[in-house]
Amino acid sequence: MDEIRAMLQYAAGVASPIRLQMRSPSGDISVHEIAGSSCLIGRSEDCDISIPDETVAFRHVYLQAIGNRLAVVPLPSAAGVQCVGAGFTGWFGIDHRMQICGYTLQLLDTHWVTEGDLPSPTAFRPRDEQRPEYGLLPTVDLELLNTSARGRKWPINRVITLLGRDEACRITVVDDRISRAHAAFLLLPTGLWVLDLLARVGIKVGGLDCRCALLADSVELQIGPYKLAARYPQVEAAVAAQAQQLQYGTEFLTKQNKVLLVETYQETLIVSPSPNAVAVLFQDVYVESSRVTDLMTSKYRNLVIDLDVVGTAISPHVVEALASLCRNTNGTAVLSGGHPDLHSSIKNSTLKRVWKHYPNRIEAITALATPQA
Repeated sequence: MDEIRAMLQYAAGVASPIRLQMRSPSGDISVHEIAGSSCLIGRSEDCDISIPDETVAFRHVYLQAIGNRLAVVPLPSAAGVQCVGAGFTGWFGIDHRMQICGYTLQLLDTHWVTEGDLPSPTAFRPRDEQRPEYGLLPTVDLELLNTSARGRKWPINRVITLLGRDEACRITVVDDRISRAHAAFLLLPTGLWVLDLLARVGIKVGGLDCRCALLADSVELQIGPYKLAARYPQVEAAVAAQAQQLQYGTEFLTKQNKVLLVETYQETLIVSPSPNAVAVLFQDVYVESSRVTDLMTSKYRNLVIDLDVVGTAISPHVVEALASLCRNTNGTAVLSGGHPDLHSSIKNSTLKRVWKHYPNRIEAITALATPQA
């Protein structure tokens, strides 16, 4: 599992893999374990579970885990998908069976929750209400950046929104260059994620091909010939408020930080992500990291990221913000401290792989005072 899919799994609050058993029409049984928070089932060899049967669509069904629930999202197909079992409302559980063209799939673990009245992620409207099971979801618009329809916006008002050529997709693009189900948008407390559904031409985020990505504010998403960007009204408001406050000075403003705590020692800036860095909104991290960057680039040469306070878990947004601070340092950036479980959770991140780590901040600061740091 690559770094971005691991970040998505963490952002979705999924603690364990998706384990399924599949029985073929002839009675053959296979067991599949999918690392991450999503699973594609279909005829394609690139699907997480590939069913080599011509009656099965290339991409037949998309499963998305959110916390301890597993949503079933049928994709456009001639045969469809049937989920049988008591009380099926879009959430797949141990008592349900999924039938696809004579193949039957079932979960192997009992921890997946189906009880309650929580609407499925394709039905729930986060702009109209909030549910604790989904967390505090940001307001996001998807804006078209090119073609004659430039400037058109789609408000994201579902937790899962499909984009494709098929009319069953919530965002329908009538263009043969777009697959019937091209991409899925997943709205989480950390922001809007996009997932490639094995489309013919795939997706690009920030100019790079990817299977999934978090869409930061205004970063370009390309789907076929179309260019789009996620717009977060909260971020725009926060940036305006930050600009208005600049008259008070960056050092004063960083004292207001609740996620990225700041201390100084001579020419070194020390940034300690707080325990609040576990569940934090994208716009809050953006504002605080901007304050720290302004302070660091104007007055301090070196940077220490002290991981002792944050605990055992940290938001992917914060990890990326810390890596960005390290990249923007005028001198040398290093890491210090941190619980072993925290280091294990970020071991594949750029932050962990690129910058040197010291056992504690004293050793880090001492090392920065030497030419070898």
